Amino acid sequence: MSTHQALLDPAVLRALDPSFIDLPSEESVLEGVASRYAVLELGAEDPRRAAVLDVVDLAALPGEPDVVVVRRYSRGDYALPHRFGEEVAGAGWGVHVALQDSLVDGLTFWDGQEFTRVLDTAGTPVRPAMDAWCWTSPVRADVRYTVTIGGRA
Repeated sequence: MSTHQALLDPAVLRALDPSFIDLPSEESVLEGVASRYAVLELGAEDPRRAAVLDVVDLAALPGEPDVVVVRRYSRGDYALPHRFGEEVAGAGWGVHVALQDSLVDGLTFWDGQEFTRVLDTAGTPVRPAMDAWCWTSPVRADVRYTVTIGGRA
């Protein structure tokens, strides 16, 4: 996979903050336990969508993006194990992209043979299988932003 060299201005990420919606606790996978992060879906007409997608090497995507969901994790936030395709429900393909670099935070997923942990590298697409189990361990940075992009098969 190629790495796109553009980096998203941190001010652009901070400007998104008031628009995030905390994940409702009823989306719990385990009784009494829920993932903890905030989400922001950027529709096709949302001008912020272009700024977020500028970080991604669109040539590395398997098709045109239809669904763009940004996630914000504060320190200690996490995503419980879930099927990757649930992040872009209804899409034929999905790609996870970190919007910042990190030496400690990242995505863990089952690649069919073993669990793989990919540390955050801004703009680099990671494409687990849509039915792969994945999760985010408690975030150690002050804040972590990722985007999940989905499209038609």
